[in-house]
Order: sequence, then C-alpha cells, then structure tokens
Amino acid sequence: RGDEALEALRTLHAQSPDDVWVASAMLSLLREAPSDSREAEERLALLTLVTEGTQGAQRASRLAERAELYLQLGNPELARRDFAEAATLSATPAPLW
Repeated sequence: RGDEALEALRTLHAQSPDDVWVASAMLSLLREAPSDSREAEERLALLTLVTEGTQGAQRASRLAERAELYLQLGNPELARRDFAEAATLSATPAPLW
C-alpha cells in the first residue's frame, strides 16, 4: 500500500508542486537512503520545499536531513551551509553533528 500511496501523492505533487503537506507526506513514504540519483533528487526537491515552509526546531531538523543528503550527493559546501543554519536554529545543536 505504501507504493500506491506514494504514486497517488506523486500525482498530487505534479498538480500542486508547492503543496507542503503533499511534500511532507511523500517524504514520510520515501526511503531515507535513496537507491539512485533519481530518488535522491526527488527527496532533495521535497526536502527543500518542506524546509522552506518550516521554522525553529522543525526547520533545523529538516536542514540537517537535507545536509546529510547533500553529503551523499557529493556536495559538502551545501551540506556545510545547511548544518550551519541548523545549528543556529537548534536549542541543542550537538545532535545535528
């Protein structure tokens, strides 16, 4: 059922690409460790949309998640930028590293 739900959400996302709820729901169904570059790019786009729509500790968590993905994709500069911003937003930045 998870695959069916993910495909339905992909259809909704295509119709409403700025819908943060749809992007969040998709993220919850996608694997945390993408199996290929297409999955990684999809996850990155969704994380970017969701991150822009959050604040505070939730934003810090999403930034850290996106930074990890940037590292997996071989982009340490963008990862460092996201980790730095996440650290400024978090009351307890140590778990981010």
